[in-house]
This record gives sequence, structure tokens and C-alpha cells, in this order.
Amino acid sequence: MTIIFLTLQMFAGPITNLSISDTLYNPAVFESSDKIRINFYLEALYATELENEFKYAYDQFNNGVGKINTYSGQFSYIKPSNLIVGLTYRNFNFTAGYELYRSFEYKMERDIYDRDNMQILHGYFFSHGGIYGAYLGLGLKGRVFNFGIKFVNYFYRNSIRANIPFPQNITRKFRKGGIQLFSSFDITDRIRTSLFYSNSVTFFFSYKTFVFTCPPPYTASSSLPVREGLEVVYLPPTDIVTSTSFLYMREGKGHYLKVNFRHNFLDVNAFEFGGGLFKDETDNWGSFLTLGLGYDYGKVGFVSHIMYRYLSYREEDICSDSHEVTSSLVSISLGVRYRP
Repeated sequence: MTIIFLTLQMFAGPITNLSISDTLYNPAVFESSDKIRINFYLEALYATELENEFKYAYDQFNNGVGKINTYSGQFSYIKPSNLIVGLTYRNFNFTAGYELYRSFEYKMERDIYDRDNMQILHGYFFSHGGIYGAYLGLGLKGRVFNFGIKFVNYFYRNSIRANIPFPQNITRKFRKGGIQLFSSFDITDRIRTSLFYSNSVTFFFSYKTFVFTCPPPYTASSSLPVREGLEVVYLPPTDIVTSTSFLYMREGKGHYLKVNFRHNFLDVNAFEFGGGLFKDETDNWGSFLTLGLGYDYGKVGFVSHIMYRYLSYREEDICSDSHEVTSSLVSISLGVRYRP
């Protein structure tokens, strides 16, 4: 039987379009007020992903002559990704909400030739769920330095359906607590830095998924490693660009770099674009581009954000021939906020 070893590429940077220096996301970044102010933000995510697999072709002299497309698949999904309710009074900021940290949505269907039994088998693999958290947070504001903390109740849910080499249906649900630390430091009137730290959360379980015949079986487990982030925001003295930001995040062995430019037109319409590089947990490098549009109508604001991500890597293991995998993802997030 043709052997295929499945690896899900999880790391792609933040799922939400809010950066760690955003006043809605970071409880340490807010404006003091003598009156109680309420902030509300709701965000949903639509994503579509295209995956291709290529095998290398060789002539009779073992010279490479090109690549053959052996698999092409596409799938889409919609998920709520963020819900934030904030309350600010004087130098205190209270926040509560929901956030999606990692999505397990994946779909694959393909025909596999069983050389032993000389027949073609239709294999499929479906994965649903993700890791998300409900949290309560507190922010304290000083003259220059601000501090914030979130107490998070993490939820893990993953449902897997596959039929190779035998039908299987596995569902796992777990809960675990954790904390996230935030800070903001005003270096000058035009330069501000924000820091983020989240402790690792491991869901202690292990199960074997025989997605395709391949001894030894693939053992799957899941965790959120230590996550750290630094963002520097610069407000240039020009009307062309309202703000420029540089974001670096680390999640375990993965790295995420982004440069973003933002401009507000008449303080009503917002336009931003950016891009960067990321390295996943298996040392594969990818790139992405982002584009955002916003519109304020009184106290209500509408935000749309588009991201295109591309990843290409080569796999060589004892269970399959050497092959190349390319993955491209387009995600669209729509958000609505209320700020009095």
C-alpha cells in the first residue's frame, strides 16, 4: 500500500487580527476615564485552505526531471474567533471574553492504491475543533508603565474521523487553567512597546491515529507551548501613515514576524496593510500578507481583515517517498466594535 504520514501544520501566528498592542486585546493599554466606559468587540473568521502534494520524477539515470501532482484538496470553515467586553474606570480596566488560539479544522480525501490486495481504497481524514479560552482580565495604568493580566480557562476539543486502515471516530475534550501577562511602556510620545507572555498549557493525553498504514502508528497529543510577544508601535509625524508597528511572537519552536502600516482617513476610515514571515514547529518557513479596512459610524465600528499565507516544505521519512507539500490559506475576519 502507498504509505502516507500525515502532519498537521498548526503554527501560523495569531488567529485574531488584533495585535498585542491593541486596546481591545491588551488589558494594559487603555485610556483613563473618570466615567465608566464600556468596550465591546465581536469577531468571526472564515478560512479556506488549498493543499497540494508533489512527488519527484526521475529518468532511467536517476536524474530529476520534474514533479508530479499526487494530491490536491481544498476545504473551508467558519469559526467565532474573538469576543471581548471591557469596562474602564479611572486607572483600572476590567475585561472578559473568549478567544480562539488554535484551529484543528482539516479535511482530506484521496484514493490510495493497495499494492498488496491490488485494489484502490478511498481514504479520508476529518478533524474538527480547536483550543480556545474564556478569560477574565485586569489592567492597571501608570504614568509610563501599564500592566495587565488575564486568567484563562482553556478548552480543548478535537473530533477525528478516518477510515484507513479501519473506520475510527475519536473525540477528546479537556479543560485547564492558565495565565497571560501583558505590559505597555511609553518610551516617548511617539514610541510605545507592548509585551505579552502566556504559560504553556499541556493537555495530558495520547492516542494513536492510524490515518494510513504506517508502523509505528502516529501518536497525537496537543499543547499550547510558552508564547511570548513584543510589539513596537511608532507614530510618525506625517499625515501619510498614522502608525507603523513591528511584531515578533514566539510559540515554542515557532516564530512569527510582522510589519504593519496603518492610516486613518479623517478619523473615520482606517486602512492597513502588512506582511511577514513565520517558522512553524518543524522548522518550515512560510510567508503571509495582510490587508485591513475599517469604518466608524458614530460609536460603532466595522472591521474587515484579509490574510494570505503560503507554506512549502519537503518531507522525507521511513513511511513515504520523498515528496513536497504546499499549503496556501486565505482567511477573512469580520469584526464589529462599540466604543462610547
